Amino acid sequence: MNRESIRKQLVEILTGPEHMGINIDPKELRDSCSLLADLSLDSIQTLELVVKIETVFGFAIASRELRLDVLNRFGDLVNYVDRRLSGNVVEAS
Repeated sequence: MNRESIRKQLVEILTGPEHMGINIDPKELRDSCSLLADLSLDSIQTLELVVKIETVFGFAIASRELRLDVLNRFGDLVNYVDRRLSGNVVEAS
């Protein structure tokens, strides 16, 4: 799966019919958007996002991987999923 496909899937998770209460036009969801500040994801929504990512992309996310550098910006999340699907384990820094 290429980065653009991953991005589209994540946009669908965040803004699709079963979205997580995020009111943003999918066309305005940029890589620079902060999931926490711009989209105002709370802790429950963040957990829901993690579960949906695990379900859609078919991998488990270890708690040590849930860091600000993964969940800060939308582009960071796309990069994280891309690395995981490529078989690269994301180590805690």
